[in-house]
Amino acid sequence: MHRSRSLAITILLTILPVSLLAAPKADKDFARDTRSYMTRLGKLGFSGTLLVEQDGSIVLSEGYGYSDRENKVAWSSKTIADIGSITKQFTAAAILMLEEDGKLSVNDPLSRHFNDVPDDKRDITLHQLLTHTSGIEDLEDAGDYDPIERDEFIRRIFAQPLASRPGESYSYSNAGYSILGAIIEKITGQTYEMFLRQRLFIPQKMQDTGYIIPKWDTKRI
Repeated sequence: MHRSRSLAITILLTILPVSLLAAPKADKDFARDTRSYMTRLGKLGFSGTLLVEQDGSIVLSEGYGYSDRENKVAWSSKTIADIGSITKQFTAAAILMLEEDGKLSVNDPLSRHFNDVPDDKRDITLHQLLTHTSGIEDLEDAGDYDPIERDEFIRRIFAQPLASRPGESYSYSNAGYSILGAIIEKITGQTYEMFLRQRLFIPQKMQDTGYIIPKWDTKRI
């Protein structure tokens, strides 16, 4: 999702020991001690956000370090950052939602959703794409941010040899999840981002999550 101008780590924590945070004073002490610790980490080079929530109430939500080290811009809880492959959990959730809707099955082969699938890839299942066991490798001559039209991407991926037989071994594959994204678009008739926004992000009040739909103030990025 959206790219940050610095290398960063974003942490989302839920503090489980209720006894520690049972009283308002414990909350304040915890927030003070945690803020002090995270501030020290920021001085050592940490950049990111810490969110602590208990029983639906936010105990601590703050940024530490710099979102832009070159220009000394402080990280805040409103900073927009790249979440990288955490995106995959949303893709997987969307596939499972479509399965619940009766639109597909994780046991579907690729040949159900695409025409002219090569013989070595016809029986690859969505489950194998989800679990990185399809044998499909990323394109060698394209990076994560190189723009490629969906159908051209699928054509090039299908033209590549497999790294292993489907279901035979685990091999992390960004391309496998891009194929899942293409299936989401083909089934819903929507863009990948719009489907996620309508079915996942907005219902969960995730207004600032996306690729290009949210109109972020560039100062937050």
